[in-house]
Amino acid sequence: MDSFQENVILNINSDEIKELEKGVKTLFKNSDRINLNITGLDKNFNEEEYRLQMKKISEFLIKELENNGVLKELNLLTDTIFLDKHENCMAGENTIIISPKEKIYTCCAEYSNNPDEFIGDLERGISKDYSKRLYETKNSNLCRICDAYQCKNCVYINRLYTNEINVSPSFQCRKSHIERDISIDILEKLKLLSEEIELPALREIKREDYLDPISKFSEGVENFIGYYKYNK
Repeated sequence: MDSFQENVILNINSDEIKELEKGVKTLFKNSDRINLNITGLDKNFNEEEYRLQMKKISEFLIKELENNGVLKELNLLTDTIFLDKHENCMAGENTIIISPKEKIYTCCAEYSNNPDEFIGDLERGISKDYSKRLYETKNSNLCRICDAYQCKNCVYINRLYTNEINVSPSFQCRKSHIERDISIDILEKLKLLSEEIELPALREIKREDYLDPISKFSEGVENFIGYYKYNK
């Protein structure tokens, strides 16, 4: 990449996480923002390696901030510092997908993997009841009590691994809370430099003793059975 790009998109498969730091640093030579998308996410996701890679990236971002007074942005680490609500793709809630055959889908993953699962077409509009309320973040028991606002909360992954639209599998929540935890290091540095650098309003993020918010949810539920097996 020879020319400077304000914003770039980096797609990396979950089994290539060991190359994450290297790829991010290379792209930041010619960009100030990277939108990172981890593909192929499943229960075998290497959390320890991901934390290590993201920690190294956060240290790089902090060093850039200290030396140059510029906050380079990696969406999964820096966005949550400034957000005040969940910001996923809003599939089925605020966005829909229209295929080349004029079929309507709740999200692009549904179109790619389940082409017969359309909810309507351009001629008739949305003609199937797809339980839109289940796609709304406010109706998710887990998301309502979670402030990992950068989380993608992929509804396709939800349905694939928990058979529920609005219940995230543990590995997706834990990934997002690793990001949330590491973002606090960047937030603390920003607070120290806030008098020297003009920044948008920063929010408070408290460290938690869990990675999966279902452990917090279960504390307030009598005779809790649980949606799935999880590690705190």
